[in-house]
Amino acid sequence: MRSKISKFFTALCLYFKLKKIYKDMRYAFSHFCNFLQCFRFSFIQTK
Repeated sequence: MRSKISKFFTALCLYFKLKKIYKDMRYAFSHFCNFLQCFRFSFIQTK
């Protein structure tokens, strides 16, 4: 019984870690997309 509880908490901890990583990745990805759009826009302007 005890091992089940500890496994559950380990999984929960892992879940929240992954969730945070996912949020950070999504945040970075949206910034990257914005950067690409700006770059493409300026590239079209200079062309």
